[in-house]
Amino acid sequence: MLAEAKSACFFNFLEKTHWLLGLNATQIHDELTAAYVQGVVSYSAIAHWIDRFLNGRESLEDNPRNGRPITVITKQNIDVVQDLVNDDPHISIDYVTTISDRVII
Repeated sequence: MLAEAKSACFFNFLEKTHWLLGLNATQIHDELTAAYVQGVVSYSAIAHWIDRFLNGRESLEDNPRNGRPITVITKQNIDVVQDLVNDDPHISIDYVTTISDRVII
């Protein structure tokens, strides 16, 4: 399975497992980057989660956030954006977001 298809919870699980085994944030980042791809998880995100684990956090899920989601990934959104890009390969992300009812990254 590609790294992009894996969930944040999966990587949080790997981070916690490596942390429980005694690895520090740099070592965990190096391991995940070697196993998957550069940038799959940032060093700062790993350090943040280690801090959470040190403070007793058990959950691997992010805290719920208020407001509209930053992205909405649906088959319909994917098809719409794909059609736009197929029609104009030079289309800008800014243009796509202006014609969308949701923010698309």
